[in-house]
Amino acid sequence: MKRYTLFTHNGDNGEEIVLGYDLNGNLYVNDKRVVMESKLKLGWLVNIAAVLAGIGAIGSFLLELLKTLKWIGS
Repeated sequence: MKRYTLFTHNGDNGEEIVLGYDLNGNLYVNDKRVVMESKLKLGWLVNIAAVLAGIGAIGSFLLELLKTLKWIGS
């Protein structure tokens, strides 16, 4: 599979470091695949907190929008 280069860097010791990826989303450093040992898994409580934070952000945005349009008082 074809690999694409994201970044190339020459270190202080003269060694070249090449960071790349393929179309399957795999990451490569110097043509060696970076293997992740485990995937990040969030608990159900963290997922609920993230949803509530998103709802709060949207609510805050709508409140400020209504204040700006002078549909409600401050």
